[in-house]
Formats: sequence, C-alpha cells, structure tokens
Amino acid sequence: MNRLFFVIYFLLALSFSASTVAEEAHTLIVAGTGDSQELLHDLASAFNQQQTQLRVEIPNSIGSKGGIRALIAGKVTMARTARSLKPVEAAKGLKQHLFTRAPVVFALHPSVKGFDSLSVEQLVGVYLGRYRNWQELGGPDHRIYLVEREPGDSARNVMERLLPSFNEKRNQGKIFYSTPEAAAAVAEHPYTIGYLPLPVARAYGLKVLAIDGVQPNTAGIRSGSYPYVTPFYLVTKGVPEGDAGRFLNFVYSDKGFDVIRRASLIPLSGRASGGQ
Repeated sequence: MNRLFFVIYFLLALSFSASTVAEEAHTLIVAGTGDSQELLHDLASAFNQQQTQLRVEIPNSIGSKGGIRALIAGKVTMARTARSLKPVEAAKGLKQHLFTRAPVVFALHPSVKGFDSLSVEQLVGVYLGRYRNWQELGGPDHRIYLVEREPGDSARNVMERLLPSFNEKRNQGKIFYSTPEAAAAVAEHPYTIGYLPLPVARAYGLKVLAIDGVQPNTAGIRSGSYPYVTPFYLVTKGVPEGDAGRFLNFVYSDKGFDVIRRASLIPLSGRASGGQ
C-alpha cells in the first residue's frame, strides 16, 4: 500500500512539475524580413536548445515594413529588418540593434556551369537583357531566366546603389515579393539567376558567384573589396527587456557570435539606436 501511494504521489508531482514549467514558458515571435530568416532560425534554435523557459519562433517573412508595423501595433515584441529605421519609425520609440551585415550575392541554379565569377558589366548586362544566353558568358547553351525583386527591396536597393546602371528600367525577370520565394524560384528552376543575401542562397543550395573575382566572404567584407552588403537588425520598442532582452543578449553572446560566424558572417555588437 505504501509503495502504491508513493508511485501515485510521484506521478502527480511529476505532472504538476511539467505543467508548472509549461505555464512558465514564454514564446517570443520575431517577425519581419526574409533576408535574415535563415540566420535567425539558426540563432533561435541554438537559444531554444540551451533553456526551456523561453521559446523563440521565426515565422515566415512579412518584410521589414511588415515586422515594424506588427511591432508598433503590439502584435509582436521584436521585429527583424534588413534596413535602418526610418525617422518616422524611430519617432515611435523603436530601437534597432545591429548584429551583422550580410553580403548580397548573385546566386545561380546549379545547372549553370562553366564559370564561378562574372564582372560587374556582365551581371548588369544580364539584368538589362544584353545577355540572353548563358553561352555568351561561358556557360551552357541555354536561355537565361531572371528572378527579380520589387522596388524597395533591401537586396535590390544595395545593387541599385552600388552597381552602375543596375537601376535602369528592366522588364526581363519575374518579380518575387519575399526573399524565401525568390530563393525557392532560383532553386527550383534550372538556368535561373537571382540576387539574395548569402545565408539564404546557401540555405537553398545555390551556386554563389564572385563579382570581378572577389568572393563574398568575411575577408572581402572586412577589406571592403566586396561592398555589396545589407545590415541585419533586431528591433524593439524602447530598451529591450524581458523576453526580447534575453534573446538579444544571447545573439550578442559568444554562443550567438559562433552561430553568426558559422554562417560566414561577421558578428557585430551594435549599440541600439533610433535609426539614421
């Protein structure tokens, strides 16, 4: 009898303990851009594995603007962006926390073989329709298919700002309105090219091009020889506290920096600011 009572007591105690842990656990949803989605998936996974009180979730992209809107509306307590806050957004008390800069790369479906680097002139020419067959660039004899991003996209802004003539009118490619959709389009369609943040291109198994022979790696970023980079921010309302503060502290910790380095990026401990 005593033994039966002990077993029942033990099971009840175990059940109560599990329910208490479940009640104490919180979920932090970090909404926003698809540019940093893959990297933040890795950061969230590493954070979730080391403790059980807070679970960080990285939902599918709603864009930097969508993440900021959700944060202002109180639907989330942290957003992710691939651009600086605008003055009107900073005026609402938002703070941005820079944690890395990612190269924006031209990525190919693996079916495109024959070269690993293209010049600026060649890449711009591809998107302006001057080159229409990969054979003209040393690749296979096949039509070039283009994945394009909408005006205002972070990666497109980088290329239009830094590549001569890339901001000229072009109607050659199909426009995709999220980074994961653009990456999936390149991955699923042979002979296709697109421009994407490096972590996303690698996550989808795409072939990454050097530009004028310069690789989009940490050496190129540090030296400035590969200038095509976009910032990754986490954004909070005011000074990050509670769940948002805990996750941000992890991102800026040695373990968080290790995750960022494994993605071939340079971790940055940027001080919070209200934008430019």
